[in-house]
Amino acid sequence: WLTQFWSTRRRATESALMLHTGGYAEPCLSVPDAMKAFFPSMFRSRPTSAEEAKKALQNADAVCFDVDSAAIVQRDIDVPASCFGKYDEVAALTKIAMKGGVEFRDAMAQRLELVRPTAEGVRAFLERDALTLSPGVAQLVARLQELGKDVYLISGGFTNMIEPLAEALHIPKGNIYANTILFDECGQYKGLDRLAYTSKSGGEADAVRHL
Repeated sequence: WLTQFWSTRRRATESALMLHTGGYAEPCLSVPDAMKAFFPSMFRSRPTSAEEAKKALQNADAVCFDVDSAAIVQRDIDVPASCFGKYDEVAALTKIAMKGGVEFRDAMAQRLELVRPTAEGVRAFLERDALTLSPGVAQLVARLQELGKDVYLISGGFTNMIEPLAEALHIPKGNIYANTILFDECGQYKGLDRLAYTSKSGGEADAVRHL
């Protein structure tokens, strides 16, 4: 049904939908509802029916896609430590962070400080292991755009990794809400943008609230 729905075009004055393409979709017909249920970990246990999803999409002014394991098949959008010779160090740090007590933003910054990726290294990785769209996503995004709906990509991953994906989907860079790795004029690692909504725990909710 991804490519054949909507015989009429309707718009709601205040509505949004966060769609998870892994079999669940949560219609959020008002901004307050959208704050409560939009990412997989917060979805209700009952899968939304195709008819409910169609109706929500018809009424939405904007559709925000979760990226990891949703818009793309990859589980995580992260800089691969193995590409920069830091796999063991990052694995050890990740194990510590998983035990709790480390804020998401701090853990991410610590991983990046260990890896210290370069702009060229990230480009080389994406050329070799490009992100793969989930089946039907390209058609769905194109259909939403045809209907004049704003499409956003929201992720706890990195903007630097998502931008090629957004370009392929004709989604403006300004419609990406994710974390940004900062590089200096020589392409060397400079730091993490700590002001990004998604750089903190629960930051995706702040991004949707902002929209």
